Amino acid sequence: MFWIILLCHFIADYPLQTDAMVCAKKTSLQGLIMHIAMHFLTLLLMLCAILSVDINVGISLALVISGFHFAIDYWKNVLSKLKPEWVIFAYFQDQVLHYSSIFLVAFLWQEFTGSAFLEVTNPMIIYITGFILATHFWFITERVLNYKNADYNQWVNKTMWSRMMSRGILYSSVMVGFNFWLIFVITGAVVVGWNDLASTVRKQTIAIDFIGVGILIFVSLTIL
Repeated sequence: MFWIILLCHFIADYPLQTDAMVCAKKTSLQGLIMHIAMHFLTLLLMLCAILSVDINVGISLALVISGFHFAIDYWKNVLSKLKPEWVIFAYFQDQVLHYSSIFLVAFLWQEFTGSAFLEVTNPMIIYITGFILATHFWFITERVLNYKNADYNQWVNKTMWSRMMSRGILYSSVMVGFNFWLIFVITGAVVVGWNDLASTVRKQTIAIDFIGVGILIFVSLTIL
């Protein structure tokens, strides 16, 4: 249960959440409700389709988790207005609260049903989770961590797809079996996408990306 709820969180909070939706949920209650509705539908679909949970149970679980998500995001909006300079802190405390709520719901589910807490019912759950971490999650987190560096953030936005592609292909190539040509494509994408960045920064960024993806691969294989 834990891994499927976590995957739903990543899907709805990253690939399915555009910059326009981020802005909307910060500035209006309607925008926040739309964001929570996306989480609810993603959860309901995955719980019923992947775990074959009864529809009534699935609706109840999705409502509880979505309720937690609403409260956490609403609090983040309040904190951002009170302390607008706490950009990095607000982002990470938001993530910690989300993961804590997911952990709590999965733990309670285990207590009531007796199911294994961290059981992986389908390896694809871990693979897709790692893929999103290597791509969209990484991209958003890097923007937040470098929010004061306008030039670097502009470059991050400009090279969004090439960098996400390079990390995503690297992660996928190892998870499905090493392939020389996939690694070659990664290198080509990196060179083409990053040729406007100073060589010293480029080397540092490439090193961080590859080390980070390596850690993700290790963790994924350990879980599986």
